[in-house]
Amino acid sequence: MAQQWPSLIIYNYPMTITQAIDWRYGAKKLDPTKKIPEEKIKIILEAARKAPSSNNFQPWKIIVVEDRELLVELQPAANNQEKVGQASHLIVLASLKKLDQEYIDYLVKITAEKRNLPLESLEGYRNSLSRSLNKTPEAWAAWAKQQTFISLGFLLLAAAAEEVDAGPMGGFKPAEVDRILGLDKTNYGSAVLVALGYRDEADKYAKLPKVRWSADEVIDRR
Repeated sequence: MAQQWPSLIIYNYPMTITQAIDWRYGAKKLDPTKKIPEEKIKIILEAARKAPSSNNFQPWKIIVVEDRELLVELQPAANNQEKVGQASHLIVLASLKKLDQEYIDYLVKITAEKRNLPLESLEGYRNSLSRSLNKTPEAWAAWAKQQTFISLGFLLLAAAAEEVDAGPMGGFKPAEVDRILGLDKTNYGSAVLVALGYRDEADKYAKLPKVRWSADEVIDRR
């Protein structure tokens, strides 16, 4: 059975999805002395990697930062949110800035290889992908970032299932984060940050009840 405190539940067995959602909390303070086991990190990263995307574009990169000095260096670029410097791991989800034919051709190639199909049988798929080349650079960048947030959702749920605290952050300076991590020299740009770790016992908000709209207020069934 679970041991229960006000709004804080500790499960001693694999959680259901509902239990993981109820357990999850966006920690404000993390305990910098606690390191997430590598096997848990692998599960969380696999969930993010295997997230679905439109046309299977997968327009993201997953950068994992665990070097303490680098975490501290990144903290000012994240509006000085202290959980960045306290995190066991910081995940930077970066989205593809510009689509080109080379990216499309490579995706078609690995799809054929994985599914043991002749390359020419995927010409319709290639044509479907290539239609995205007609997007303006701004439209593509916005779309790719939206897709990357699907990966974020899978990451957050996997972290909760592993009883790892995950704090997503949209309030940061992308250009500064990209410069520190060298992303500014690539075709990817930081879209969202996630601090992973274990909640600090001094985080007073961790034991407060969740505040969410009621089902009647937010769900409209027709």
